Amino acid sequence: MIGKRITAHILNRVIIFFPSMILLGGVTLLIFPSYFIFGNDESGWLIFWLLKYMICLPTVFIDLVSRPFEFLKVIEIILPALISLIIIEIISITLIKRDLGMKVMGLKIVSIKEKPLSLIQIIVRTVIKYFSLSFFPFVLVYLFLNKDKITLHDKISYTKVVKIQK
Repeated sequence: MIGKRITAHILNRVIIFFPSMILLGGVTLLIFPSYFIFGNDESGWLIFWLLKYMICLPTVFIDLVSRPFEFLKVIEIILPALISLIIIEIISITLIKRDLGMKVMGLKIVSIKEKPLSLIQIIVRTVIKYFSLSFFPFVLVYLFLNKDKITLHDKISYTKVVKIQK
């Protein structure tokens, strides 16, 4: 099941990469059109950092550790990207009770409480998932250490991922 979840996450990242870039590009175009291409100082080409972060979120943590003096720049780049990823995933989970990668892999998110999955649970789960992947990727070790084999974001949001019965 862990292998299916990892594969589903990677598939989801590939599937939502372009819609999230379009959403991010649209918002950026409205707010500050040339920012992600040229930056707001002489450094420019922030789009390369953004693409790196969008492809592999744990590189945010690596950059924060290896470039502590550029902390604000890293945060300034990743927050709009995280917001676009979070919005698209919340919409996906709200509509089909799973992200698109989970749909391909035959998995579904359910509430541990004896109620249907709520919007609050979806929002909490998604926000914690993306922030932990970006800023604290080592918390994924929790998945391997607990007996229920659930992630920290599932535990906090009272959700779990299950296989769909055929």
